[in-house]
Amino acid sequence: MAYFISYKKYVTKTVTRDLSLGETNATELATIGGVTYVSIPDGAVLPSDQPAEIAGTITPVTLTPELAQKLIDANLYLQHLDAAGPSEAAWAATEKARLGII
Repeated sequence: MAYFISYKKYVTKTVTRDLSLGETNATELATIGGVTYVSIPDGAVLPSDQPAEIAGTITPVTLTPELAQKLIDANLYLQHLDAAGPSEAAWAATEKARLGII
């Protein structure tokens, strides 16, 4: 199972600061209303040296059914998993579990 965080990207005309994911195998799921949501595998820890411009915006997130649906609606890959037919059901369930979108 995964856990979730959100953060706000820092973007100017010349600079973009994103979350440093390191070797976590984390997956950026979607940006909704200026907030970016990330799925992080259990046991994985984000690098502590996050860009100063975003460090204060990193927040743990509880995945509610409503938020899960918003993430699915905003991410084509998640939409594909959500619409998987019988021949892809096992694969889709495994991917959803890996990302924590169950």
